[in-house]
Amino acid sequence: MTKPNPFDDAWNPGLMSHAEWKRGRTLLFQRERRARYARIDYYPSDRALDVIRATDRVIRQGLSTAIDALILAAYEPPEP
Repeated sequence: MTKPNPFDDAWNPGLMSHAEWKRGRTLLFQRERRARYARIDYYPSDRALDVIRATDRVIRQGLSTAIDALILAAYEPPEP
């Protein structure tokens, strides 16, 4: 049986301070998020950054969404 995680539930003052609980909970969610999503460190060239910034998605939704849109637009599935 697995040991219960004190950060899964509401804060219990008897276990730790609220700051410790909040920090632990933040780290728990970060670990779960990183386990689900691949992280790619990417530093675009100046020219690529100009193209990324030229898309209206950057203004509305951020760089990651703009990069996703550009990659998906350029993707051509391989022929069978």
